[in-house]
Amino acid sequence: MTKVRDAGLSCSLNYDGSAHDSNQHMALIELIDNKLIKAYETRWEAQLSEHTVHSKRIAATAIKLATSSRATVNLRGKKGEVLAKAVIRGTTFSGHPTRTTLGNTLRVYFYNKYYAHIAGIHENDFMQAVHGDDSVMWTRPEHIENLRNAIWNNTSRNSLIPEQVGLGQCVKEITTSAWWDFTFCSKHGWATETSFGLVKLPFETLLKSRWYRGTNASLTSSPAEHRALVAACQENELPEEFKHHLDDRLRALKRVGDIDLWPAPYQAASHKWTLEDHNASRLYQLEPDTTMTPLASLYL
Repeated sequence: MTKVRDAGLSCSLNYDGSAHDSNQHMALIELIDNKLIKAYETRWEAQLSEHTVHSKRIAATAIKLATSSRATVNLRGKKGEVLAKAVIRGTTFSGHPTRTTLGNTLRVYFYNKYYAHIAGIHENDFMQAVHGDDSVMWTRPEHIENLRNAIWNNTSRNSLIPEQVGLGQCVKEITTSAWWDFTFCSKHGWATETSFGLVKLPFETLLKSRWYRGTNASLTSSPAEHRALVAACQENELPEEFKHHLDDRLRALKRVGDIDLWPAPYQAASHKWTLEDHNASRLYQLEPDTTMTPLASLYL
């Protein structure tokens, strides 16, 4: 984030989609994933030769398995017996050792570089962070519209259509905002006049994975004590400006879907570009909050 701020790239862009793994084109996997893996064959063979005389055969087999577009699976019965064997053809299988985290990261990195190239953005005016199929891009305000259109025109809106569209990504929403106001790897950027950083998403941090399923009577009978425990666990992760919002956010638990849990001072005017916006050729602008209203008061 420091490099982004110092480079003067004042706008961020996120896109949100679905079915990333099941819509990857094999031609792009061959060009990116498989080319990288095959480039390591000689090195792997040399390392294996220190331990076995079959290094060449083992390395070749590993390369073949890693670059294959087929997977053989056993269809089992209720007792675990093998009823039949099947061959599945596809691109990115769930849990694949190279194509999920490593492969997706490489491909999305180059996809975003391609979008920036199509948008006519010089490399000095573009930065990105990528992990798997999650990414955030930064550029200057004058390039945002071109970058958004480049993504929109080279992706699909429906992950179920049989035709190949663009680079094999299904993008349903594009969000642009201030350089610090982005979501990446279940974290959100924040900034004040003197500092900036990343925190876990309020919903993810305080609610989604914080349900208590144990049998401790003091926690099952006292929501306040449970809230205090959650707050204590999160205290080291949140900046000082956020800590006084913890209890209010937890009190909003039952209606979390009705309100943005992000504190007003940290919201920015952001633009969400959806299919409806595209059809109407317009942008929907979220108005930034200008007052600090206690979230709990909205539920009283």
